[in-house]
Amino acid sequence: MPAFNRPAIEELFDYTGFSWDGVLDATRECGVEYFTKPAPGSGWPSLRDALGHVLFGYDRWLAIMKGEPMRGFDPAGVQTLEELNEAYTSFRDEFRALLEVPDDDLFRVEDTMVDGEPIKYSRGELMAHLLLHERGHFGDITTLFYQLGVEPDMGLEYRFMLGRHPD
Repeated sequence: MPAFNRPAIEELFDYTGFSWDGVLDATRECGVEYFTKPAPGSGWPSLRDALGHVLFGYDRWLAIMKGEPMRGFDPAGVQTLEELNEAYTSFRDEFRALLEVPDDDLFRVEDTMVDGEPIKYSRGELMAHLLLHERGHFGDITTLFYQLGVEPDMGLEYRFMLGRHPD
């Protein structure tokens, strides 16, 4: 039995979307010039690069799950926050479609080609990995804002998403 289940993956999916929206709102709030403004000491050249890396992760791992080539997403080619968000929405739609399989298919462990090597994973494991990868980089993005001298009220902690359930 996997250490996670479909509801856990769906909750993480919702949470990463909630966090993404918070980062985009914060970027708009402090000014779109912060999207590409250099952030020395942050570990990333700019917000665009950090957010683009998240999308590169989607491109890579969705392609691996599907056994197809990557789309070739290039963060440096993105000029606006809206373009970045369009790509994010497209990747997330693709993710959601891959999640819509029976549990037997979602959690079946099989050889998956990663960097030319077969490694045993289930699709569910890779989906959880991808979402946790995204979530991990939100810490980098918070640091990047601080390096830019901005303290936006992003509310990225999981607790801020809690209580948003329909009555």
